[in-house]
Amino acid sequence: MEEELISVIDLAIRTGRRKQTLFKIIRRLGIDIRKQAGDANSRGQLVAYVTGVDARRIEEEIRESQDEDDSGERVDDFPVQKGVFYLLQLEPDHDPGRIKVG
Repeated sequence: MEEELISVIDLAIRTGRRKQTLFKIIRRLGIDIRKQAGDANSRGQLVAYVTGVDARRIEEEIRESQDEDDSGERVDDFPVQKGVFYLLQLEPDHDPGRIKVG
């Protein structure tokens, strides 16, 4: 019988958590991930999968550790951080391919 595998991406969508948060939980629980070629949407890249049993363990861990503040809203493990991304063309007239990223 073949094991049910769930991608960490799908599990993140299902639980409403970020992938990074799930990977920290996976590491803390000592769960092994399997990297396999994904579907057509992954364009041939490797995708991390966990078994259905491990996915349920992760979901249970999230439920147990879920905190609520006074307003009843869920407090995520890590707040969303906003920042700035820039791309500068250094010498467009002399070398249009020379760029700086930050």
